[in-house]
Amino acid sequence: MVKAEVSILIFLVETKANTAHMSKIQTKLDYTQGIIVPSDEKNGGLALLWKEGTTIWTHKYSNSHIDIIIPNSLELSSVVFGDFNEITHVDEKCGWAKRTVDQMIAFRDALDFCDLQDLGFNGPNYTWCNRSLRQKHTLIRLDIMVANFAWRAIFCRAKVQHRSMVTSDHYSLLLRLTHRRKAWKRKRQFRFETMWLQDLACKEVVELAWNGISTTNENHTIQAKVKNCQD
Repeated sequence: MVKAEVSILIFLVETKANTAHMSKIQTKLDYTQGIIVPSDEKNGGLALLWKEGTTIWTHKYSNSHIDIIIPNSLELSSVVFGDFNEITHVDEKCGWAKRTVDQMIAFRDALDFCDLQDLGFNGPNYTWCNRSLRQKHTLIRLDIMVANFAWRAIFCRAKVQHRSMVTSDHYSLLLRLTHRRKAWKRKRQFRFETMWLQDLACKEVVELAWNGISTTNENHTIQAKVKNCQD
């Protein structure tokens, strides 16, 4: 997927890789810059990668998060994504052991407190599967992208896609950012100004423009002459 999509940033969760192994993956992907948080040999591990020439400021990071700042962006605009290991509604889980209502309410309250809103998604409803074929088979939407109001105002047409991963029990999340379209500028309407009649050259300018158009269609002739005068 990395080769098929031209991404500014790649965020990897649960890499289960040490720094040396992750560095090899960086070189192979040609995302030679980044932050690597090694795993504890069996679990964990994070990596945020980007190509050389991209300006990223590292704020802070730990075994469970990486916080960066992209220069020239609004300081108060934030987008947060990853495996939250929680859900906000019952329809985000299918299968064994239902989440308690208190858990879901607590997660929603935490997002509201931080002014973070779910960006939604396109694709399959769930991002994680326990790969069990028995009664405990479980599907959950654990991986989400949320953003505050300032970020959503800038990237109001941002789209999140769920992409399947053959080598992982999680789906990948692809965030597509669309620049704002330039506002359509309405052409200024032509208006004749009476004050122009006081200009001695006005009559000559109109006569030259009027007589400079010739066509066999009478209607087109008048339209063209008027437009030529306006120009």
